[in-house]
Amino acid sequence: MNSAPVLKLALVDRCQLYVEYQTPLEGLSAYILPLDTKIGNHEGSFQPGGYRFSFSARNIVLEQNILCAELKTSGGDWWYDQLEVVVSVSTDPTPVNFSVEFRRCDHIRLQGCYNLRLIGQELLAAQYPGPNEKAEDIYIDLKHYLGVKNGAFDRNKRYFSSSVQNAHMIGTTLCATHNDGHPISIALSRVLRLEDGSFAPLRVTNNEDLDYEILADLSNRRWLWNADIPKLINYKQKRSWYLIANCLNSRGSYQESTIKLHDIIGPGDDEMFTFFSERPIPEHARETRLENGILTASFDAGNDKWIQRSFDLAELVTNEGGALVK
Repeated sequence: MNSAPVLKLALVDRCQLYVEYQTPLEGLSAYILPLDTKIGNHEGSFQPGGYRFSFSARNIVLEQNILCAELKTSGGDWWYDQLEVVVSVSTDPTPVNFSVEFRRCDHIRLQGCYNLRLIGQELLAAQYPGPNEKAEDIYIDLKHYLGVKNGAFDRNKRYFSSSVQNAHMIGTTLCATHNDGHPISIALSRVLRLEDGSFAPLRVTNNEDLDYEILADLSNRRWLWNADIPKLINYKQKRSWYLIANCLNSRGSYQESTIKLHDIIGPGDDEMFTFFSERPIPEHARETRLENGILTASFDAGNDKWIQRSFDLAELVTNEGGALVK
């Protein structure tokens, strides 16, 4: 079978596939396929064989041969999804025959990161080659993007950790035991993707919910015993803190542990915001420092006034058998 080379794939008029190809007899030619006649939207996912996906889609783009869009669910959420577009142009026998196939490509979403692991049953961590191929740690609090419904993981729900035990990673698959006793699992490529060296949920969320920095306490003070250098994940715009350290356990080995400092620091009537707080923290109050075990941040004192406070974490957190506890 003779095939003609596809020279160009592009989107025109938002959702029509433009195919440019060349044959010995006809030379340079083009073909346009209305994608709304081939693809639908089923609850935030592309549905090959359906139709009119664009009626509930936005930000439709074609990246090389990968169709990308944000698709709306019946509940009003928007989900990012991808499809691989495979085009074949046959010239034998004549006339020219087109074949277009649409393939799921979830497997590419987490390519590039490695050592995926779950810390404290909720915090997902991985390593990613940063500048000069130096490994960098990336994190996301998975409970905000995954839940459990009818005895199975459900990406439309939240707070999965309250319904399962022994959650752990096998490759890019999250495995756990449901509270009823049966095993459940989900491929995290159905929930997350890697974008610009960071985890990004497929459920479209505000950038401020993902804006974090990693603060390492490189001081000489050993304020956390039987543990290596602790580091703080600081969500700058949504007051949320996760302290992480490799802690010596009772077996004589080290294991990663985390504790939510925003759950245990809330002095007096000062207000601490949770991750998904409705009220934004003003830019001038977002700075957080961790030096010599002293955490310094600004707290809401009411009437749009913010007061800077410091806390000695040695008085709040300790290592107990390989786990950070208050």
